[in-house]
Amino acid sequence: MRGLFIKSILDNTEGLFSEARKGKKTNIFLVIFLPVIIMFLSGILLSGAFYIFAIAASFVPEIIKYAFQINLITSTGITILLYFLFVKFIEKRSISSLGLKLEKGFIFKYLKGFLIGILMIEVVTVIIVGSGNGVFEIKGKLNLEFLVPLIITMIAWIIQGASEEIMIRGHMLPKLGVKVGAVLAIIISSSYFGLLHLGNPGVSKISILNLILFGVFSAVYALQEKSILGVCALHSAWNFAQGNIFGFLVSGLKAEGGSIMVTTVTDNEIITGGAFGPEGGLAVTIVLVVGVILVSFYAFKKGSSRYK
Repeated sequence: MRGLFIKSILDNTEGLFSEARKGKKTNIFLVIFLPVIIMFLSGILLSGAFYIFAIAASFVPEIIKYAFQINLITSTGITILLYFLFVKFIEKRSISSLGLKLEKGFIFKYLKGFLIGILMIEVVTVIIVGSGNGVFEIKGKLNLEFLVPLIITMIAWIIQGASEEIMIRGHMLPKLGVKVGAVLAIIISSSYFGLLHLGNPGVSKISILNLILFGVFSAVYALQEKSILGVCALHSAWNFAQGNIFGFLVSGLKAEGGSIMVTTVTDNEIITGGAFGPEGGLAVTIVLVVGVILVSFYAFKKGSSRYK
């Protein structure tokens, strides 16, 4: 069983790892510190974008109400662009080698990932509400005034989710895997992903553990699909569902753009996550642990049929 699992998902010569071997080799220390470098450069470029936004707002004051979405799109969009430029011109390989190949069935992969992300947060909500630690009510009225900001916010989350997946699962995970093996690469990249959120409001030990678990889940999901398209969608849907479907905080931050429902939680932070949102509670821990097990089992089954 272990051998089949390794062949199907942990072989660092196949899938995403094979793509990472293309082009020029990248120093392992650069791989590890590249997210920090990219985010620093993004911050510099973002200051210019803010200046343009301020000028635009003076002419069209209405765009102020979309400040959250514009900030999310701009900041994470710059991150994606810088990674694309690094891969293309420094590593001398194709952008698609980040796990972004638009092969047959790529739309299905994306939509499936998006639905899974929503389903996972729905299960989290059911656990919170079903355990008596929350209640939810429908708030949003499905008219044009409500739907336009909601759709713009969803687009912003789509770009944001893709940026973090390109950074961690598209670049860091496979590049490290080539050097140190798949298992250690999953541990390092997932821990890195968790630690990137240390500055978020309401952060706690459980929230960091859950973010690391999310990293492990996303890594296993991406490796078994040999693509990050699915986890880009899943990550985006996870955030969108938390903030704009069920009305939770998203990693300690309030999502703008309205929410279809509002979920009011109790003071039982160990379940609900408190000031960090569901990701700081055991409801998410349960869902992610089950998710890792199910995806690993699926990868094993797929590997066993392939290597019979």
